[in-house]
Amino acid sequence: AFTKKDFSHMAPPKAVYTALSRLAEEGVIRRISRGIYEYPAYSDFLNTSLSPNMEKIAMAIARKFGWIIHPEGETALNILGLSTQIPSKYVYLTNGENRCFKIGNQEIVFRKRSAAQMSLSYKTSLVVQALKAIGDASLTKKHLRKIGKQLTGNEKGRILKETKSLPDWIYNHIKTICEELNDG
Repeated sequence: AFTKKDFSHMAPPKAVYTALSRLAEEGVIRRISRGIYEYPAYSDFLNTSLSPNMEKIAMAIARKFGWIIHPEGETALNILGLSTQIPSKYVYLTNGENRCFKIGNQEIVFRKRSAAQMSLSYKTSLVVQALKAIGDASLTKKHLRKIGKQLTGNEKGRILKETKSLPDWIYNHIKTICEELNDG
């Protein structure tokens, strides 16, 4: 997913807009919402275009406005594959402003947070938000293994460093993900 701002270094805004409009008319790209485009994915099996990737659209919007974003709650669970439900509302924390974007029959919601709350890296925040969404009492080894398998060794080291000051229950689960389960 992308916006015309992603191409601002290549040509004047009017030329970029004209090129994107022409490509959308030709079906090369798809206009998702005002000023937001993507390369449409097509399923031969379903014989139709697939729904837009909401995470990529959220990232494109964040680039457009120069925001830092982190998935919250159910959105984090969906991205990590811990929930098979497709949310009707994708919620992201941001250092930007509170905004809502309607994409088809779904929404992307941005909720403003303080700079301190946005200081974690994207991957660390993704894991922390997923743990919070599941809750201490409901977390299982299966959840922790699934999260751990999606992290590289470098990411695990970074997550351990970044979460030392978080509540004990979160940090203890992160230690389990990063140290004890160890990809195995």
